[in-house]
Amino acid sequence: MNRYKCKNCGGNQYTSAPDRENEPCIYCGNANTVLMDTLDEKPGENEGSAENE
Repeated sequence: MNRYKCKNCGGNQYTSAPDRENEPCIYCGNANTVLMDTLDEKPGENEGSAENE
């Protein structure tokens, strides 16, 4: 299982596909998802996303 995080809204998406980087976010539609190292969020991971501004 892989976790992708949207750079725009900070939403997490999960899939078994290893090649879904830059796919549209299922929450906001922005095409800026990034493959994350772990399935669990790390402290401070959402810093810099639009939802925290």
